[in-house]
Amino acid sequence: MPQDTAYIAPTGRRAGGLALITDEAGRVLPVRPTYNTTEDGTREDRLDQLPGGGAQPGETDWDASRREVWEETGLSIIPSELLVKDYMPAAPTAAEGYNFVYDCGKLTARQITEIRLPEAAPGEQPELDAFILIARDDLAHRTEPAMAARIARRTANLYAGTPIHSAA
Repeated sequence: MPQDTAYIAPTGRRAGGLALITDEAGRVLPVRPTYNTTEDGTREDRLDQLPGGGAQPGETDWDASRREVWEETGLSIIPSELLVKDYMPAAPTAAEGYNFVYDCGKLTARQITEIRLPEAAPGEQPELDAFILIARDDLAHRTEPAMAARIARRTANLYAGTPIHSAA
């Protein structure tokens, strides 16, 4: 066995499942986390992101996407096609890893009215405080540049019927 291969105790990598959810008009549904602020920390400047999050031990990225959509929106959605696998480089506060973005379908007007953000635990601020439906052209103004590019490329491929299955 090669020395750089550790099958018993591999290096840590994080995996996340994200949901690309649109409405009937093609707008994208992101959520706004309370922990994601710009440098000056202003509430108005906080950036939106796709619903989703990290997989728990023993959980697949597909299951993480489904669970996170439920936790973050109250919607029971079954992810369908894998749109992309994005490599996420290591950061000072996080290990390297992959985000798997799934097509989670189009919401009806009724489903939109049923969205419920998670409540905060006593004495804590909520994880999320807003959701919005954003036209693809407005993504750059509401999300981090990498997130805007990720969503724009994926929605373009989704609309064209050509999902991407490799790292961007």
